[in-house]
Parts: sequence; structure tokens; C-alpha cells
Amino acid sequence: MSVVSYYKKEEDLNSLSLDDLTLGAVGSLTSLSVGYVVMKGSERILEEWGIQNLESQTYFQVYETIEKISSGLLRGILKCLAIVYVAILVPVLEEWIFRDLLYKWQEESLSSRVYRVLANGIVFGAFHYSIMQGWANILIVAVTTIAGIVFAALRELRGDRWASTVAHSLNNSLVLGMNFLRI
Repeated sequence: MSVVSYYKKEEDLNSLSLDDLTLGAVGSLTSLSVGYVVMKGSERILEEWGIQNLESQTYFQVYETIEKISSGLLRGILKCLAIVYVAILVPVLEEWIFRDLLYKWQEESLSSRVYRVLANGIVFGAFHYSIMQGWANILIVAVTTIAGIVFAALRELRGDRWASTVAHSLNNSLVLGMNFLRI
């Protein structure tokens, strides 16, 4: 049985609404802001421990490779494919897995909404651990855990995954755009 918030009627659960878009945008900005603070704090701690140069390891290594390709047309095509993949396919798939399949199981096994949101966010963060990232994993897992908690809170609030999918897509789009622009 699905937990349906007072914000959304049961018959509206399968449709994307303006409220989903608005909450998705707010969720994305919240996730990015808090994630940025956590990432910068983690970087400072790691630097104090003598661990530096994490930036090139943290996000989207494949796009650094795209930038090194000499053919402008090929680089442009690969960037377009990256945008589709990172901004659309990944958020839709991950939100289906984490905020639909996993969340439905969590609704049955965890009675507390707070526990569900935290557990879902922690599992989401752990999913983003990569053996190849080394110390940068601390940053990646911290930031994606915060994002996962925000996305799960949107899922809990709305009763479906639409707002969290919008937030996830905006997050990935903004991070990808900043990476392409080298901000």
C-alpha cells in the first residue's frame, strides 16, 4: 500500500504536475546547496590530512576525456549523448530503482517516514561508491547521500517519484553544465 501525501490525490499519482516541477526545482537547489557545503567541508578536512587534488577524480571523468578529443564534431556528438544519458536516462532509471522499487519495500518494512528517507538516501549514496575514485569517494558518497535524502523526502512528500525525478534530472543537468563550462 502506497503512502499518499495530502499534497497529491491518489488519482494524480501517475501524472507530472506543476507542483512536482516546483518541488523538484526546490529539491534540486537544496540538494546542490547542501551538497556543495558538505563537499567543501570534506575537501578541507582531507587537505588537512594531506590528501589533495581530488577535483579531477570527483565528477564525470568521461567528460574530461570528451574534451581531449580533437574532432569538434565528435566532441559535440558525445556531449549531446552525455547530456541525454546524465540528465534524462540516469535520473529516470535511478529514481525508478531507489524511489519506486526500493521505497515500496521500505514502506512495508520501515514504519517511520524519517527512517525511510534516511535509509533510502544512505543506500543511494553507497550505490555511488566507486573503487576507481580513491579518496574522492568520501566526497561523492557524502554529496550523493545528501541528494538521496532530499530525493527521498520529495518521494515521501508527494507519494510518487515525479518530483524526485525532476530534482535528480536538474541536479545532474546543472552539475554537467558546470563541468562543461568549467565553473
